[in-house]
Amino acid sequence: MGYVSDVGRRYATEENEDMLLILQGLCVNLAPPPQPFSLFAVADGLRGPQGKSVGGHEASRMAIETVADVLVPLLSASSSSSSFRTPRGNASSTPGTNSASTLSHPFSSSDELLKQWLREGVQQANQVIYHCNADYETTMASTLTVSMIYRRHLYVASVGDSRAYHLNGNNSLRRLTTDHTLAARLVEAGLLQPDEVSSSPKRKRHYRYLGQAGRIPVDLFQCEVAVDDLILLCTDGLWHMLPDERLRELLVKSRGTDPQSMAHSLVDTANLAGGDGNISAIVIRVQ
Repeated sequence: MGYVSDVGRRYATEENEDMLLILQGLCVNLAPPPQPFSLFAVADGLRGPQGKSVGGHEASRMAIETVADVLVPLLSASSSSSSFRTPRGNASSTPGTNSASTLSHPFSSSDELLKQWLREGVQQANQVIYHCNADYETTMASTLTVSMIYRRHLYVASVGDSRAYHLNGNNSLRRLTTDHTLAARLVEAGLLQPDEVSSSPKRKRHYRYLGQAGRIPVDLFQCEVAVDDLILLCTDGLWHMLPDERLRELLVKSRGTDPQSMAHSLVDTANLAGGDGNISAIVIRVQ
C-alpha cells in the first residue's frame, strides 16, 4: 500500500486539513479461523465561506481517531474486552455496553455485520464532532470514507465527497462512492454535466457530512476483489484536479510500480494541474 497527503498549492501556507487511517491486523471476532484485515480511511475537514478554516483539521482528526477507537476493538479484541465508546463533548468517551450485546450478530453473514460495524464507526464519529461543536460553539465538519478488505471482499462506508475507486484486472475503474454535494445533485437532475463538477462553486456545498445532529445516512458498499486489483481512496483535492478517466490512465500507467509510487504520482499530477486544495490518496494493491 502507499499513501500521500499534501497541503496543495492553494493553501500552501496553511495547515493540512486531511487525515488518513491505515491499519492492518487479525480479525478474531468473526467466523473462525482468524483472518487478516486491512482498514483504511480518508477524512477531509471542511472549510467555511471563501475557503476560511473553521477547525477542519480538528474535525478530520476526530473522525479518524473515533473510527479507529470503535472498529479496532470490534475487529481484533476478544468480545469480552471490546466495547463501544459513547462520545460526549470534546471527543472524550465513556465505556458503553459490551460489543457482544450491542451488536449481537443479528445478521446471517459476516458481510452484514462488518457493514454494521463500519456504519456505527461513522455514526460515532459524527456524534463526536457534533457534541464538540455544541460544547464549544464551533462549526467543525468533515467528510469520511472508510474501507476495509477482508477475505477478498471490499467494504466501504462514506459520508461527504471523499471517494473510493476500484481498478480491476481489466483496467476498468469504478467509482464506488456517491458525492453528497449540491453539485452532485445537479448532475443527478441533469442540470450539470459531470465534467463541469470540478469547476462548479456548488462542488464544495455539502448536504451530508460529519458534525450534523442525530444519526445521519451512511452509504455502504460491498464488492469482491481479486489479487492485484487496486483500491484508491482520495479527498476532493485529487479528483477535483483529475477527472475519473485521467485517474484511470495514471493508475494503469503506473500499475507495475509500487503503491507508494502510484500515490506520489497521483498527488504530484494533481498539484501540477492546480493543486486547488489539500490532496490525499491511499493506494492499496489487493494481496
